[in-house]
Amino acid sequence: GWADLKDQTVGADADREKVKTLDLNIDYKKLGLDTVDYAPKLECYLPSREMREEMKETERRNQVMVVLPGGGYGMTSSREHEPIIFQYLAAGFTVFSIRYSVKPSVFPRALYEVYTSIAKIREHADEWMIDKDKIAVCGFSAGGHLTASVGAYWNEDFVKRDLGFTDEHKPNALI
Repeated sequence: GWADLKDQTVGADADREKVKTLDLNIDYKKLGLDTVDYAPKLECYLPSREMREEMKETERRNQVMVVLPGGGYGMTSSREHEPIIFQYLAAGFTVFSIRYSVKPSVFPRALYEVYTSIAKIREHADEWMIDKDKIAVCGFSAGGHLTASVGAYWNEDFVKRDLGFTDEHKPNALI
């Protein structure tokens, strides 16, 4: 929940958006995946506390966009990160971004990070005033490939078995 989120100001002044980060806490060893010393974080661009209170009063829920930046699976590009996030924020979305694992990590590590993120978003939907049935994923370059993989593999036995999910990790839309 909110207690697990850490504040970080984005932008030059305090009036800019606040981004919160959430550790995914994936047990890679249990999954039989590499244990590289990189812990991806889910970056959460949530409405202000005042807006969330207003949303509670009106029972309004935001749709979600999960952004996966590109970078050839060797890094995640900042130029395919914040500019996209701020466009979706301006359009009224609650936005999440994942700086997923890259080289030397291999498939399906990044895929599992995205699925775990989607499940976490759904888990906190009431608290974050999110419509859990309107979670979309968009990606660019390698992030676009990862987005397509999220759509292609969500119902595969190995994913459900390894992560212990039923459908909570399934995106509602892909861009």
